[in-house]
Amino acid sequence: MNINTKIFVSIVLSVLLMGCSQESNSFKDENMSDVDYETKTYCMGRFLIDVPASLTPVSNISTGINGVSIRYLGKGSDQDFQDVLNKRAAIYRAMRKPKWGESALLWTKRINDLFIIASSVQYYKFSGGVYDAYFQRGDDMFKLKYYFIKGKEQHYVDKLIYIAKQIEARSTDTIPGVEGACLAGAFYKGPIVGTEYQSMTFRDSSDEDHTPLLIFETSIGVNVHKGLQRPRMEVTGEREVSGYLGKEKVSNANGKDLSNRYWAFQYWGGSLSKTDETGIWINLDFTRLMQEIDVGPYDFDSSKSIWAQMTNSIRPMYSGLK
Repeated sequence: MNINTKIFVSIVLSVLLMGCSQESNSFKDENMSDVDYETKTYCMGRFLIDVPASLTPVSNISTGINGVSIRYLGKGSDQDFQDVLNKRAAIYRAMRKPKWGESALLWTKRINDLFIIASSVQYYKFSGGVYDAYFQRGDDMFKLKYYFIKGKEQHYVDKLIYIAKQIEARSTDTIPGVEGACLAGAFYKGPIVGTEYQSMTFRDSSDEDHTPLLIFETSIGVNVHKGLQRPRMEVTGEREVSGYLGKEKVSNANGKDLSNRYWAFQYWGGSLSKTDETGIWINLDFTRLMQEIDVGPYDFDSSKSIWAQMTNSIRPMYSGLK
């Protein structure tokens, strides 16, 4: 494989997913290319998904719960945690008069085990700021990020406190199987309370120059038809994914975007008769930079087979989820 070749895989899913692997298995979609993949099962948000074993995770999960960004900072001692707090506060203190898009420190506060750093943000028609909230679960460190509107500060602080309380440490090899969402290094307990979003990066271990990116996203109470508005894509038919009836799209008639050189697959499902139904949204992009895409292990048929197998494997992590 040419060393200048790069593959990016992007998946977006809507009521959804992130994080831990389980036993290997294999499956084959008889309706797609004649390719049989060894797979690993990952717990991603509120779903399980089988990913080709050749794709290995190379980055932490990025997660959003009800508008709050959740980031796993890794393991560290109490001193490491304090260093993280001091560094972030120092950055904001240095910005006494924030420039466009930058922040300036307002205050720092400890509420229970949550350390909150509040800063103002200057954006067009936006009056408010951002909360960076840090907490520990054992030797695991986490960060919450949430933009707030001026005049409703306490409401946003209360939401941060609530979400932090629902998060407990979790080994990446553990699939809880109970109501909640898998995060990087953690588990979020409880029912869906708003939009949920997760993303994770995988690399093709058979070639270091391949970098698949999987993005899973949960959308609650949205118009399911909005998922069909991605440009340069054509609807290829209807199908069901994890109990959701929806439509599938492919970029251009044959799935190839000649200008950007990528394969793009999309699925958006829900109740197609209702415009406000909770939906499940999945995107999968295979991108090869600076070269033609239709060669090697990620030609169109192989990419389509991976897409079909991964989406066919998506199922709820716990009973009662729909």
